[in-house]
Amino acid sequence: MRIVYGIDEGLKVLSREAFFDDQASTKEVKDGIANIFGRPLSVHEVVSEILSELSRNGDKALRHYTKIIDGIEIDDFEITVDNIDLAVKSVDDSIINALSEAYVRVRDFYVSTLPEPWFDNAKGYGEVMRPIERVGIYIPGGRASYPSTVLMTAIPARVAGVKEIFL
Repeated sequence: MRIVYGIDEGLKVLSREAFFDDQASTKEVKDGIANIFGRPLSVHEVVSEILSELSRNGDKALRHYTKIIDGIEIDDFEITVDNIDLAVKSVDDSIINALSEAYVRVRDFYVSTLPEPWFDNAKGYGEVMRPIERVGIYIPGGRASYPSTVLMTAIPARVAGVKEIFL
């Protein structure tokens, strides 16, 4: 546990820059970045480079980074209904039940906290909430699987009215 003393140190610790500096502070991460990109880069530079490459080369860049970062070669990003059915059948019923219960609880929480639009005609102001059309959600793969990340990111978006969610 990190102990923080004083407001100035607290503000520094909570800053976005400090977060990214902490993420890339280990030798393993620094070596990995240098190995992948051929030179040392900050987290900001890594993200910027990946996004630029994705913007220029789309799926080709995505395949490239998936291979060099995750060690996985992917030909087709589309998952067929048959593959989904097969995957679901391979999961123990107790896990399916737990995920289903978690889904209901998370959905119910976000439904109950959904803000309501309002307008005061006499004063001429109010609030209207409109969801964005689509969102992209990053779900880390790597060495661990966190279905809770899917639940805690996709469900609030769906409850808010987002029509398209890309994982």
